[in-house]
Amino acid sequence: MDNRSLIEEEPQDTARRLVECIAPIVQELARRSGAPGELVIRKTVANGRRDEVYLTKAELLEHVLTLPPALRGVFQPLGLTDSPRSPRAPAPSLAPYNEVVRDAEIEDDE
Repeated sequence: MDNRSLIEEEPQDTARRLVECIAPIVQELARRSGAPGELVIRKTVANGRRDEVYLTKAELLEHVLTLPPALRGVFQPLGLTDSPRSPRAPAPSLAPYNEVVRDAEIEDDE
């Protein structure tokens, strides 16, 4: 990046720059996806058929919430919390970072 090895870069800076690059694409996917809270990618394949892959913003946000609060802001340009949760979105399966830390502290005290 900028003619430097990624090893020389701070991981948070690299992530911030990558997110800034893809944020307009993610926002356009969200705008065109049709269902609120979903990101849909469609690809035309042979014989007039189309493959479609979708991911909910809630699923992506679930992964962001596993990061320490100070690192979550890097992902804000993706607009993961700007729309309603899709009815097809799965229930959160990963504990937010704050809960993981609190649970670990409780185990240490026991």
